[in-house]
Amino acid sequence: MLLTDGELRHELSAEEAERRVEALRWLRQGDGPRAALAPHVLRCAGDPHPMVRLVAVEVLRDWRVKEAIPALAALLEDPSRHVQDAASEALWILSGLDRTIAEGVRELLGRDPAPGADRR
Repeated sequence: MLLTDGELRHELSAEEAERRVEALRWLRQGDGPRAALAPHVLRCAGDPHPMVRLVAVEVLRDWRVKEAIPALAALLEDPSRHVQDAASEALWILSGLDRTIAEGVRELLGRDPAPGADRR
C-alpha cells in the first residue's frame, strides 16, 4: 500500500506511539528519502517514546539527513542505550569520520561509535 506524504505526516503525529513507529518503519522500508517528510522524521527523534526515537534515528541515518547531526549529537545522552548507540552510528556515517576520529569518539563514549560498521 502506497501512502501519500499527507497520510504519513498524519501518522507521524498520531497520538499512539505504535502508529508513529509503524509510519517510520514504512518510511525506512520505502522507496527512498522523501525530502518533504525529513523535518517530521527529525521531530520524531525528540519523541517521548524510545522506540519512536530509535526508528527515527535509523530513518535519518538511512536517508543521510545531514541537518539531523545536531539532534543526533544530543541523543548521545539519551536515556535509552539503544537510542544512544543508533545516534552514535548515525553520526559516524553522516559526518564521514575517518578511523582516527572514530576511535577518539569511541574512547570518549567508552564504546564503538559504529557497532558492526566496516572500518576504513
